Amino acid sequence: MKSVSLPATLLFGMVALYSCTNAPESDQATTTDAKAVTQDSAGQKWTINTGASTIEWVGTKVTGYHTGMVPLKSGELTVKDGAVTGGRFVLDVAHLTVSGPKSMDSASINKLTGHLKSADFFDVEKNPEGIFELTAVEKYSGAAVKDSTDDRQEQISKYRLAINLCGVSKNVHELMHSYDLFLMSSSFEGHPLALLEAMACGMPVAVSDIPVLREATAGKAIYFDLNNVDDFVMKVKDIADHKIDLNGYANDNFEIASKIAAKDRFIDTLKSIYSKADLYQPFQPGSPMLKNGYIEAGAS
Repeated sequence: MKSVSLPATLLFGMVALYSCTNAPESDQATTTDAKAVTQDSAGQKWTINTGASTIEWVGTKVTGYHTGMVPLKSGELTVKDGAVTGGRFVLDVAHLTVSGPKSMDSASINKLTGHLKSADFFDVEKNPEGIFELTAVEKYSGAAVKDSTDDRQEQISKYRLAINLCGVSKNVHELMHSYDLFLMSSSFEGHPLALLEAMACGMPVAVSDIPVLREATAGKAIYFDLNNVDDFVMKVKDIADHKIDLNGYANDNFEIASKIAAKDRFIDTLKSIYSKADLYQPFQPGSPMLKNGYIEAGAS
């Protein structure tokens, strides 16, 4: 019997926490009838390494979101001829934890944790465990994702790449917590707003090694050389092998973003810029304004 560690990205879909209110722009929760579990008992059994495996939950609501972890009590995959044919996972719901968002204090975390464990939600005294079983496993066919309106998705799917173009979403700050890493592979950048937004959401980031991105991340990001494919591949491999501490980068990125991209700091910076700027005299329509040798456009 083999032992295998199951990363958060593979287990993530196993737990969904439905909040009191529906999140804007998020998928509508649906339920179906129970399905029979059919597994090929002839396959080889792989035991999940529970100590090295994690399950993250994300619960959204109109006013924000919450995140946390659910311990994996036990798990097993059935593998035959190199392909997964079945699996069963036992979740330790009684010991679920709340971890975010980062703005939560310990009192709020304890209050929400108790609420989730109560009869209002999981009622862990009666339901201390949750069981997830694979009812069917299908090989990826390469068919285009129907939900995408981007023509490039069909080309991506043609080569059976595990890449989905998700289109435009208004609640990006909530969706980001479903991902493990934010990647920016720019050759040139001005003010990298998307990067700062990801950092403000507490995400670890991997960016191309160019000066503006090093400055934005204060030297605390995963950097890769755009002209060296092997460098990028090795960084991805190190992440997959847990040689890079993503949680450490996530905490650093959040602290950096809270300092340089906070609303109050941004407003103070703008005030400082305008206070030092030369103010022009009221402009008369049709009369150009000359300053430092340049013609300035203006309005009354």
